[in-house]
Amino acid sequence: IWSGLGYLALLRGNPSGAIEPIQRAVAIHREVGDHAFLCESLVGLAAAQLVAGNVEVARRHLREATGIAAELNTAMAQAMVLHTRTLIANHDGDYRRTARLLGASLRLTEELGVGFVPVFVFDLFGDPGEETRAALGNDEFEAAWKEGYALTLDEIADEALDIDRPTG
Repeated sequence: IWSGLGYLALLRGNPSGAIEPIQRAVAIHREVGDHAFLCESLVGLAAAQLVAGNVEVARRHLREATGIAAELNTAMAQAMVLHTRTLIANHDGDYRRTARLLGASLRLTEELGVGFVPVFVFDLFGDPGEETRAALGNDEFEAAWKEGYALTLDEIADEALDIDRPTG
């Protein structure tokens, strides 16, 4: 319920109002030891913090979620981290990585049926593909996107889970 209230606030354009309910959900998931929902809530909390302008706090939550996603080793957990990692890479102006992660995201969607980014996410965060393509130019964007798409599933997990390593 707390997660749902937080996501509702986020969807209504109130990222600051999303933070407390999602923090409550995180605390409950920790208490009961539900790692899958803890990962999901941490990713949601990272996204809310990012939209609220608290980028370093968002990174901290995403780092914790990446560790849990690695332990869970499920496509869904990796996809959740991948999408938020893409938003942070785009925010950082790491457009090459953003393009790679966008390609990897489509690969997850096609191969495993997970990873689809709902349209409302673009309403909240903007379309990282548009900004990235504009920053890199079409040829460089396409090349980086194809690199991401060509990654194996293990490489996609490594790319998404390594949130501190710049790609240049």
